[in-house]
Amino acid sequence: MSKQWFDGKSETMQTFIRFVGIYLPLMLFIMGISWAYYLSEESQSLDVLRYQETFHVELQTKTFQHEFQSIISDLLVLSAHQQMELIADDSGEADDAALADELLSFCRYKKMYDQVRFMDTTGMERVRINFNGGHPAIAPKTALQDKSGRYYFKDTIRLKQGEVFVSPLDLNIENGAIERPFKPTIRFGIPVFNSKGEKRGIIVLNYFADQLITQLEKSLHDPLAPGFGMLLNSDGYFFKGIRNEDEWGFMLPGRKERTFSHLFPNEWGKIAQSLSGQFIDTKGLFTFTTVFPLAEGLKSSAGSPGAWNASVRDLDAKQYLWKIVTFIPRASILGMTHDLRQAILFSNMLIALLAGTAIWLLSGAITKRKAAEKELVHMAHFDLLTGLPNRPLLYDRLDMAMAHAHREKKKLAVMFLDLDGFKEVNDQLGHQAGDEVLQEVAHRLQQCVGRQTDTVARLGGDEFALLLGTIKDGQDVETIAARVIESLGEPVMLSDGQPCNIGASIGIAIYPEHGLSQDELLSNSDTAMYSAKENGKNNYRFCS
Repeated sequence: MSKQWFDGKSETMQTFIRFVGIYLPLMLFIMGISWAYYLSEESQSLDVLRYQETFHVELQTKTFQHEFQSIISDLLVLSAHQQMELIADDSGEADDAALADELLSFCRYKKMYDQVRFMDTTGMERVRINFNGGHPAIAPKTALQDKSGRYYFKDTIRLKQGEVFVSPLDLNIENGAIERPFKPTIRFGIPVFNSKGEKRGIIVLNYFADQLITQLEKSLHDPLAPGFGMLLNSDGYFFKGIRNEDEWGFMLPGRKERTFSHLFPNEWGKIAQSLSGQFIDTKGLFTFTTVFPLAEGLKSSAGSPGAWNASVRDLDAKQYLWKIVTFIPRASILGMTHDLRQAILFSNMLIALLAGTAIWLLSGAITKRKAAEKELVHMAHFDLLTGLPNRPLLYDRLDMAMAHAHREKKKLAVMFLDLDGFKEVNDQLGHQAGDEVLQEVAHRLQQCVGRQTDTVARLGGDEFALLLGTIKDGQDVETIAARVIESLGEPVMLSDGQPCNIGASIGIAIYPEHGLSQDELLSNSDTAMYSAKENGKNNYRFCS
């Protein structure tokens, strides 16, 4: 930006340009710092979230494993119960009643089993305790059912002594149909042997798997970053999904396509191939792990979606697996730093307002100071009345012109001019008229010389000087001097309409003939000017 271009603008525009020059860099710097701070805080928040999600998933895995161990322990205790041994030895119906009482007390105490059952080797229930929504009761003989066709009976009855069967997590089936409302169930079974080592039946605990799902929801709930906890089987079907209508697709014909891979195809590819991990993509943050609930030695199977079908295949501890997956949508992640973004936005707006006001006032003050400095500089180098360069500025330009003429071996001229008849104008018409005459003289002198190397200056009073920066010979100077005499000889019309007449006496000194210094040239041109006055005024004389 050139200084001349800038100085040519109005004071308001100069203030605006200075304001923009200060304000924009400052705000860009502040916004850069704010953005860097926000990114740092966002990264820290995300790191904390990643850690929390990993911790919650690992904690839930341990909870699942501990729950299974507790259930297995219950099962082993029941299989070794004295009353169970009596029944295994065929002690009679009285022992069935006594066992029912024992199992009822057990069910009331534990509050985690929907059914506790003893079945004989044919699959017929001999004792069944129903939890009944928190009111455990012994099922009457007429309500006992034949479960010989169910896969869990078949898979348990063939076990050896001390072996435990754990069914897949699925929905409970009563009277050949899925129970409504849905009742997620895991069946734990163990064969019962008599004192002779003969297999006499099985004990089956129907575990309320809703408890696992509820624990999952509670442990994975984070109010700061709302998300979803999901529990999947090995095929990606939902035990617990984002939406209730997506769950239990492997058992319900209308939901066969409701899988994790259907909702998150790309993400399932990563989750299915790894035991555990965490990643973030355009959808959000996914944290997952693989749960192996079965201890080594426990037996299981893939179960069957049909009420009376056999198990699809046997499973060992490494094949019986679930996937715990947490999903924090990107909107929730952004919501974690919502308050921070609002605070930064508000603070930046406040800073912008305060800084803008302060910088505008500062820019205005700088503009006024610069204008005052410029005015002082102008006053120091220019005549206030005529606007012409004054004596110091003339000396400065004469010095530069002489140095240039010396280098280039050229000539320059100094014309010393004194007005004729100006005193009479001041005395007769007043100082106001005199000032108008001086201003008109300055204007006419500037019209007489138009080159950039020429300078018209007012030395004081009615004395003027013309610096002709480059001339060929005295003839050039005579031409300009004659033009000046002719121009100033024209009447000057004052503001009141009254004409007045003046003239001018001019002394001329040429560099280097008439002087090699400023003082010599000005002194010699001054002397020549007085010679012109003595010879009739209103003419010009060269230095002799």
